[in-house]
Amino acid sequence: MKSLCRKSYRGRCSDDGAAVGLLAAGLVMVSTSANAAEGTVSTAALLGGGALFASLLALAFALAAHLRAKRVADQFETLLRSVDHALRQVASTSNSSAGTIAEMQETIRGEIETLSLRVAGRDERDGNTPNVVSIAAVRPPSVEPTETGRDDRAIELALSHAVAEERIELSLQPIVSVGANAAAGFDAFVLLQLENGEVVNIGRIAETTDLPRARLERLLISRAAEAARRLLGAGGEATPLHCPISESLFQDRDELRLTVEFLALHPPLARLVVLSVPSGMLTDAATPLREALDELLETGVTLAAEGWDGTTKALPALRALQVGHLKLDADRLLDRTKKRRRDPAGLDIINAAAECGIQVIATRVSNDEDAVNLLDLGIDLMIGDRFSQPRRLRSGMGRVA
Repeated sequence: MKSLCRKSYRGRCSDDGAAVGLLAAGLVMVSTSANAAEGTVSTAALLGGGALFASLLALAFALAAHLRAKRVADQFETLLRSVDHALRQVASTSNSSAGTIAEMQETIRGEIETLSLRVAGRDERDGNTPNVVSIAAVRPPSVEPTETGRDDRAIELALSHAVAEERIELSLQPIVSVGANAAAGFDAFVLLQLENGEVVNIGRIAETTDLPRARLERLLISRAAEAARRLLGAGGEATPLHCPISESLFQDRDELRLTVEFLALHPPLARLVVLSVPSGMLTDAATPLREALDELLETGVTLAAEGWDGTTKALPALRALQVGHLKLDADRLLDRTKKRRRDPAGLDIINAAAECGIQVIATRVSNDEDAVNLLDLGIDLMIGDRFSQPRRLRSGMGRVA
């Protein structure tokens, strides 16, 4: 490209110089003819001076054109270097993101192989007669570890600063498919690095915070879609990213409009984004929220419902809203945390969801025992620290739409 530009401009310069040169030569020829015909010294001198002037003028034009062509060529060379640098950055980003996913996939395969050996050993000991209910019943509910020393105010300030600049970084936690021995998707988190060096992963933020939640959720969706696009461009599989959203996005018309416009502008990316929504918001949504939900669904995104307090007969209503996944805590599926005695058992929810075409994802799976029990219940999709904690998507921080 650079050589073509130089040839083009130099060609123009050569044409201009040639035209003036021809004029000078013509004048010289005229002067020679005049001397031969009239034999007057004054006319020859006049024409000779004119020819000399024209030659100098042609030389000046040629020099100016040459300098101009050189400046333009230098500008094009600078532009080409900038484009080449940008392309190298994009390629590096894609390879880095793909490398993160590949490392996660390899880790998951090792963890599933370990889990498979655990299941095989248990079946040999128990004579292939697992008793899931008794195992789950005698084990007390797990206690969520408390984090000490975390400065919530520092987290809010860092998150507020990232949202204000519209520059956020992602971390991903794989949703494991035991049957496929690979990740079937990823939960997306906002990754923050505080001034003291601590790294925190932010999922669904509390409603009590003063942060602009709608804007954060819109940025998270856009950033996740861009990450999915880079993974596809690097030859990665079509692995959806689950983004947590709340009523805040539905109630903020400006942020909702920007989200819908972004997803509508990139239909292939919309199919790689799963909006993770509390199930109560879907079943009890008032008319304005339902209209906002319909706007999002028209872009082609799918939904994942978080938690379930209803009956099994109400699950088909979720499927009608394009809900493809139902996320339930491992303790709830194993009947350790039933709120009411009349609540459906975990196995009943799993069977009813399967009949509706909804896949159940077991969340917060923390140990082999829970994973084995969930496998016995027919759960194939799991997520939790047992398989992998959220890991930074090594794509750098970039501005999102």
